[in-house]
Amino acid sequence: MSDRYGRKKVLLCGVVLFSLGSVGTWAASSVQMLIAARLAQALGVCSGLILGKVIILDTFKAAKATQRLALLSLIVMIGPGLAPLIGMALVKLAGWRSIIAFLSLFGVSSFILIWRMLPESSPS
Repeated sequence: MSDRYGRKKVLLCGVVLFSLGSVGTWAASSVQMLIAARLAQALGVCSGLILGKVIILDTFKAAKATQRLALLSLIVMIGPGLAPLIGMALVKLAGWRSIIAFLSLFGVSSFILIWRMLPESSPS
């Protein structure tokens, strides 16, 4: 899809899907709705993981791309280590739904930053 429509557009759609999934998770009134919203979150996040690597490969030459991919891998590995600490702090401060609100705000912030700052990197 990113080859056809552009990296940035597909990434923005993924971030929107993640954000909508986050809002849906926060507003879930049943287990089925919660599962569907969490699935939307997961699918949205996948776009960032995949397209981040592709954008680096489009943008940098081999040696620099290797450095950037290593940095991206480090960031992706640090996230799951910090998430429980941040989540625990949010739960203590404002309850479990604050985690979902934080993720929603993170998604919206990511959308704005990508939209305003990321140039299209698709070669086509």
